[in-house]
Amino acid sequence: MNELNFFKMYEEELEGIVPCDLVETNQLLEKIQAGDIIAKNRLIEGYLDRVIEVAKAYPADELSIAELVAEGNVALAMAVETFTSGDFESHVLEKIHEAMKGALEEETMSEETAQRLADKINALNEITTKMAEDLGREATLEEISKIMSMEEEEVKALMKLALDAMAQ
Repeated sequence: MNELNFFKMYEEELEGIVPCDLVETNQLLEKIQAGDIIAKNRLIEGYLDRVIEVAKAYPADELSIAELVAEGNVALAMAVETFTSGDFESHVLEKIHEAMKGALEEETMSEETAQRLADKINALNEITTKMAEDLGREATLEEISKIMSMEEEEVKALMKLALDAMAQ
């Protein structure tokens, strides 16, 4: 089952859950302060629709809606745990947005890191090919590291990554 179908099933399940209104939210918050775990679970359940609303506002080109909802659901649970006073809904929405933005930033950083690594591996391949042609032999690790302005251990690690990638 693909992620989109799974998400649609999740949405359908949520249709059967009544969202919390302001009155119920305040009642549940009072019970939670008294240690009522059932109230905590109901409050989380009653705000799951807000997570989906927020997730749908983000572009799905970097992370899927299902991934955003997963991040938002964790943030919702944490928001319920950390809430002390004030406007509960604002607190929850802030935490959900923070989590989704953080996940998107992390994804972007991962993609950028992967691209930089791919660029280094491509440069390594070009340099070793050119050096082999120029020298009439394979270049030594020391020669490659000087040309690439990298430590020998870094070049070794890069070579290992390149070999591992080719083996897959």
